[in-house]
Amino acid sequence: MIEKPVIRHPELIHRNILSLSSSNHISNMIETILMIIVAIAIAAILFFFLRNGLKLLINAVCGVVILFIVSYFNLAPIGDLSVAQVIVCAVGGILGAALLIILSFFGIVI
Repeated sequence: MIEKPVIRHPELIHRNILSLSSSNHISNMIETILMIIVAIAIAAILFFFLRNGLKLLINAVCGVVILFIVSYFNLAPIGDLSVAQVIVCAVGGILGAALLIILSFFGIVI
């Protein structure tokens, strides 16, 4: 038996298509806006940490280099380098190296 095609009113079809597409369109637009906001937030966080992280890294490297120079040329009585001294300089940077040098003149060697 051959089935007869169902004929629907064009206005109802058009209304159904519009209602489906507008709800999908709005949800797609909301998803896109949320993704843009998340991407901007991630970019801002990375920029903040990388900008400050680079400064901290340079400071730490300078502190360790100062400690090695002072130790190599025996400019302060800090003795042989220890892991604790390198960690203090890596965390404190130039200020940590200066603190270790000042403490060594008072006889406090880590």
